[in-house]
Amino acid sequence: MPAIAFHFNVSSPANYLPKLLRKVHAAGKRAVVLLPAETVPHINQALWTHDEAEFLPHATHADPDWVQSRSPLLLTSQLGDVAGRSVLINLLPQLPDGLERFERVLELVTLHDDHRQAARQRWKHYTQAGYAIEQFDVAKVAA
Repeated sequence: MPAIAFHFNVSSPANYLPKLLRKVHAAGKRAVVLLPAETVPHINQALWTHDEAEFLPHATHADPDWVQSRSPLLLTSQLGDVAGRSVLINLLPQLPDGLERFERVLELVTLHDDHRQAARQRWKHYTQAGYAIEQFDVAKVAA
């Protein structure tokens, strides 16, 4: 059963994800970032330009399979083969299928009302399924 953590009040996933992924990568973990397909290019660009001194090696679902398999961080809109990846970061409104394959699931919740409402449903599901949930208020940390 994976550990579940909700990161609330994320004002900009493009700004928050590089910081979060840097921590995941520094811990030696391999991660999948699950996000809407139209957002993948924007987040990909953010990872390329966030910090020139410290590049975060990553791939997208559009890259060849051999690149995806070797990259410690994968940006995708659908979970496929996630072998060897222990962290799932979810930015989709729905509950990810196959989350039990991961050691840790991080749910990012933006300030938008529709994201918050969807997060409440996911929280309810996790609670009813018996998961222990950690919560982090990103706005309080940034203040």
